Amino acid sequence: MLEHFTITTPRTPSRLVTVYIPAGLPAAGASLLLLHDGQNLFEPDRAHIPGQHWRVAETADALIAAGRLPSLLIAGIDHMGERRGADMTPTIGPYPGMGGGAVYGRFIMQDLVPYLARTY
Repeated sequence: MLEHFTITTPRTPSRLVTVYIPAGLPAAGASLLLLHDGQNLFEPDRAHIPGQHWRVAETADALIAAGRLPSLLIAGIDHMGERRGADMTPTIGPYPGMGGGAVYGRFIMQDLVPYLARTY
């Protein structure tokens, strides 16, 4: 099952997160896998190149069924389009607008992970 929500914090503008919840997920204490570029992970119509999603839910389902992966929650964090480079780079370097990796990391650890822990 997929659920979507938008999270807004002082560290990030509104950002869409997609959560994959496999059948049989434990009611408490489930492991969490965070993935970036969330729009590419689960749904072909949301992929950066329409129709070419990464089939994460299908792959997770197959690995869980085969006993090669424990049942876990997977949260995909959408990137911010033109601002993707800022999120993914630790320093400014020679490119204007880059170097927001530390802020993005704080968003994940201080805002998103606690929200997911409370909600799921």
